[in-house]
Amino acid sequence: MFRRRNVCLGGRNQCMPSSEEGNVCSPCYHLLTFICHSLILLLAVSYLWSNAALFVNRSPPKFPELFVPEDVFLSMALILRNKINEVIGGLWIFSVVGGWFSFLTLSYIGHHNLSFAVVLILYTAPVLYEKYEDHVDTAAEKAMVQIDKQYAVLNAKVLQKIPGGRLSSIKQH
Repeated sequence: MFRRRNVCLGGRNQCMPSSEEGNVCSPCYHLLTFICHSLILLLAVSYLWSNAALFVNRSPPKFPELFVPEDVFLSMALILRNKINEVIGGLWIFSVVGGWFSFLTLSYIGHHNLSFAVVLILYTAPVLYEKYEDHVDTAAEKAMVQIDKQYAVLNAKVLQKIPGGRLSSIKQH
């Protein structure tokens, strides 16, 4: 199935929402965007006001001074450094995993954790099975023997004791 791309494409596209579903709120102006644009506008106005105040003979705006103690600043810098290191480590892991797959595959599975796991298994299981077929078949045979033993115990201890639960009257082929 992983070699027949037209079969794989149908299942892969079902994991992602269509473009109409994803753009339900595209004309909306989100709060975070509004806050960022307002702060940028405020910064630009204060910059222009402080520069234009010299030409108009007015006093430039007074900005409050902020004093941060050194130990607080160092602790904030340490926390920020640790967070940045975590992000860089995550990006490094993502780049290593990205080297194993194509960008198109990762773009399809990047949004949903469940679909990520499912698609990752769907893409890697056939290749890994083809590569380690002998080992997988041996392990599967051992697992089937264990499952048959457990089913025999379950059948003897539980299923045979259920009245009307026996399927002996049905002819088995």
